[in-house]
Amino acid sequence: MSARASDAPLLVARNVVRDAAVLKWTTDGQAASADITVSTAPARWVYDGECRYGSTRQAGSASIHYFNLQWTASTSFDVVWIKLLGSITLTDIDVLIDDDGNFSSGATTIASWSGSLSPSGRFIALELGGGSNRYTGTGYMQVRLTYGSSVAAGQIAELVVGQRRQVSRRPDQSTDYDDGPIGSAYTDLQFRGRDRQRFVEAYGFTDWRAGWTPDGSDQFGLDDLATFRGMVTDSEGLRYPVLWVDQPTTAPEFATWGFLSFGDAGLRLPFNGWAIRDVRATHEELPPFALNDTCYDQD
Repeated sequence: MSARASDAPLLVARNVVRDAAVLKWTTDGQAASADITVSTAPARWVYDGECRYGSTRQAGSASIHYFNLQWTASTSFDVVWIKLLGSITLTDIDVLIDDDGNFSSGATTIASWSGSLSPSGRFIALELGGGSNRYTGTGYMQVRLTYGSSVAAGQIAELVVGQRRQVSRRPDQSTDYDDGPIGSAYTDLQFRGRDRQRFVEAYGFTDWRAGWTPDGSDQFGLDDLATFRGMVTDSEGLRYPVLWVDQPTTAPEFATWGFLSFGDAGLRLPFNGWAIRDVRATHEELPPFALNDTCYDQD
C-alpha cells in the first residue's frame, strides 16, 4: 500500500513547461523544424493558467499535429496533464521525450491515450513510461495529436508537466471536506412583489476545501509538513495555478486546475498540541470546469 494507492490527494504546483526554452508547433515534430504557431494564439498560452484559450498552429490540413518543447536547464517531472480545445474527435494522443529532438528511433513514449478522444478533453498520466518514473535532465518533448482524417488545427489549452507533491492520507472528515462538491455562482434580483430572477454566472465548478493534522512523521514515511511547504515554494508563493488530483487511484482523470490557498498569503501551520499542526487548504477551480466545460449559464 502507498499514499497514492490509498487515494490520498496529490498536487502539481510547479509547471516546468513555464521553464522550457522552446515552445512551438511544427509540421513534422522535429525540434529543428520551423515554428508554425499562430501569432494570435501563442505557445505561451499552454502554460498561462487560462484554459479557455488555446495555442494552435497555422492553418494547413494534416492528420497529425505536433507541439514541441525543449529544456536547456535541468528539470524534473513525473506527471503530464493535457487540456485540449477543439471540435474534432481525436484517435490518439502521444507524449514523447528525446535527447536530440529528432524523435526517431531514440525517442521514448512516456504517455499515450487512444480511442475516441474528446477534442475538449482532459488527459492525465501518473505513470510515465509505464511506471512511476521521474525524468530529470535536459532534452526535448513532443506532444502528438492524431486525428482520423486531415483537420485544420488542433488546440492545446493547457499543458502541465511537473513533479507531484503527494499527501500521505485523505483529508480529515471533521473538516469542511466534500468528496464531490458542485459549485454555482449566481446573483438574485428580487422585486417588491417578491418576484425573483436568478442570474447564474458560473456553475459546475469543483472547489476543494480540505484539512489535515500532520506532524511531519506521517503515513507511508511521508512528511506532510514538507509537502505543503513545498507546494508554496513550487508555485512561487501560490502565484500560479495548481493541479489537484483528489483521488489519484479511483478517479485520476478527475483532476482540477485552479488556485490553491491556505487561508492567508503564503502558509502558516499553527500547532494543535505538542506536535500536530493544523492545515486548511482551499483549491478554487478555474474555467472551463471539469464537470461543465461550457462554464456559464447559457439562458
